[in-house]
Formats: sequence, structure tokens, C-alpha cells
Amino acid sequence: MNSKTGHMTLSDYLIPVESQKLRFLKDIILIIGFSMIMGISAQIRINLGFTPVPITSQTLVVLITGALLGSKRGAAVMLLYLLEGAIFPVFSNGSSGFFWQLSTGGYLLGFIPAAFIIGYLVEQGWSTKPWILPAMLFGNIIIYIPGLIVLSLWVPEGKIEWSLSSVAGLNFREEVFAFNKKVSRLCKAKPVNIYLGYDSSHGEVFDTAEKSIYNAVEASKSGGAGAEFFNDYEVEVKKLDISLIPEYTRDYANQSTEFTYSRFLIPYLENYEGISYFIDDDYIWEHTPLSLFYFLDPEHAVACVKYDFQDHEETKFNGEKNVSYPKKLWSSLMIFNNGHEDCRKLTPEVVNNESGKYLHQFEWTNQISKIPHNKICTEGYDTIEKSHHAVHYTRGGPWIKDMDYSNINMLDLYNDIKNRLPKSN
Repeated sequence: MNSKTGHMTLSDYLIPVESQKLRFLKDIILIIGFSMIMGISAQIRINLGFTPVPITSQTLVVLITGALLGSKRGAAVMLLYLLEGAIFPVFSNGSSGFFWQLSTGGYLLGFIPAAFIIGYLVEQGWSTKPWILPAMLFGNIIIYIPGLIVLSLWVPEGKIEWSLSSVAGLNFREEVFAFNKKVSRLCKAKPVNIYLGYDSSHGEVFDTAEKSIYNAVEASKSGGAGAEFFNDYEVEVKKLDISLIPEYTRDYANQSTEFTYSRFLIPYLENYEGISYFIDDDYIWEHTPLSLFYFLDPEHAVACVKYDFQDHEETKFNGEKNVSYPKKLWSSLMIFNNGHEDCRKLTPEVVNNESGKYLHQFEWTNQISKIPHNKICTEGYDTIEKSHHAVHYTRGGPWIKDMDYSNINMLDLYNDIKNRLPKSN
């Protein structure tokens, strides 16, 4: 595997061997030895918060390996390193696996041609010429092209999510990439949207709830290095107004809201594609609802808070009897995996004709992900905590005509958002 050109690599110059058997043995030792150096260099790293690919000394080692060993041996070192990493934890952060299973896999694959090309240029005499430095830069580009292509497949719409959860500070979560990759295939690049229930008799509560969503999403945006990756995302809030849905023909039968049943049409309205939220109009958000999306298992049809209320008031906000039933309030906040086979059961015919029990007690699916209860503060049942993203005023509020809401708690949050709405003429 020695260079057959007139230019010797440094390893051949420093370790001259005449015997063919000894040359073969030397090549084997060099290849194994440099593959071990690659594994060591992978552990010298600086983790970045906005990408799963850390800064390591490996890129430099790849280029030096090619320059010292030449094209064939340099490429052989990288190939052996990838084979070792499929079995042993020699990749960055002590990871292992086949390169196509890793978010860093493109960079690992790029090591092979980069080492080969740098080695080939050295064999052609470039090591003694001034353009060896541009050649090294070219070797870096060869590594980054497949690296960035593979990394983009792990991130939907080019967005990267990070977590401030490690002792060291910013710690990228590999499992988020696996989740994102799976969800990206489900969504087919269609953005997540939010349907907000609308009732024509509920006054300004829709506008207040909508405003709280936009405020919370805006407040969640960040400055710094990660901003360019996710701050350009614009959430879309859609009004679930039955007067604008000709397919909804269900007769009114003392439902507590106009969207009591129309909420289950959302997968149909989205052509059974992508991910959609449904949110009751009496949710007021302090923190972005978008992060709850990560509680939806991509294999499930829907995610919701699985309440287990044993006690509740005898009457609803509109004076109707407050009937106790299994899975009460589960459907007040739902994240639909619209393309799931169970969501496809929710056709206009089913939504217009099936019983409330079938729809609200989720008889149409048993594939339900759990959103933790501590993400939603249910007024009258919970006290507000830092973990809560929203307050659900399920007992009503000032938007209900002629209602005595003097016993409703936490209305300062609602009033604060309402008072920031544009004044109507």
C-alpha cells in the first residue's frame, strides 16, 4: 500500500522497509495504530448546544493521517475506524453504531474520501508546494458536505431543538433527533398548526386565548447562537368555527359549546396529514404549547392530558348538569397525529352521527399518548406552579353571559392578556 509515485509519504520516509512482507506488516500496524488515534481524538470534544455534532480534533487527525500515510492507507484507516465504531464505543461521546444510524454519520463517511484525497495529493508532491494549505481546506469541505446532508435529515425543516438540562450547560439530546426524524416523515414537511375552539356566544375569550398563544410562542424564542435555527418558525392558529365548516351538519342538542363535536373533524380538515392541536377556547397560555408536541408518540393517534377527576362541581358554567364520565376533559386539549389510521376513522359522517361517548371517551382509538397533568393548571382543581404551561378555566369566566364568576380563581392572568387586546371601535 506504499505510494508508487516518485514522492514518498512521511511515514515511508521515516520507516523505510525493503522487504515486501515487512512492508505489509508495517502497513497493518500503521492502519490499526492510526485508527486507535482516531478513536482517542473523538473523545477530545466541545459540545455545542445547537447541534449534536461536537467540535473534536478528528478533522485534523483525518487530514494528518492522509498526509502521513498516503491515499490507500489513509482511507483504510478511516474504513477500519467506521468498522470499529459499529461494535465498540469509539465515536464521539463514547457512542457506537453503524454510521447511517447516527446524526454524525455523514461526517464519519466523509472521513474516507477526505483522507484518500489528501494522501493522493501528497503522493503527487503537493506537500512541498504552497497550495497544500488550500488542499487541507478542500479536505475539510469533503468531510462537511456529506456531514451536513445527513444532519439535515435528522432535523425537520432545518430546525434544531436544544435543552438546558445538563450540568455542563447546553446538552443536545440525541433522542430528540430520532423523534424529529420520525415525525418529519409523518408530517411530510407540513407545519404543526393549532385549532382553537370558537363559540359565537363566548365574547372575547377566543381573542384572548389566541393572543396568549402568540405571546407565549414569541416569549419562547431565544437569542444567541441557536436563534437562526428556530426563531423564524411562525405558528398558525386556526379558528374552529362551525359556520365555516359546511361538512359539519350535526344538530344542536344542548352541547356546552359550538365546538363540542367539531373538534374531531380536525384530521379531516387537514386532509389526514401532519400534526394538529385542538385547544378549548378557555385555555390561557403562559408558556408555549408547542413543546407539548414532544409528548406525542409518533406511533399513536393522539396525545392528551389523561385526567382522573373524582370530584367536580354539580353544574357547568352554562347551568347544565355536570355529568361525570370516564376520560372527562381529555378532549379539551388534543394533539392529533392526523395521518394515523385511527384518526382516519374521524370522517364527517362519523363526527356528525356517532355518540358523544364514542368521540369524547376515545372509543375510536386506544393509541393515546400522555401529556403530563402538571403541564396544565385546571382552575378550581389545581394551584398554579412553574411547570404549568396554561390555565384551563373549565368552570367558566367573565366571557360567559350573566355568569357569577366571583369564585373563579387566577383571572388576573386572563385579564392581563385581555387588556392587551386592541380596543374595538
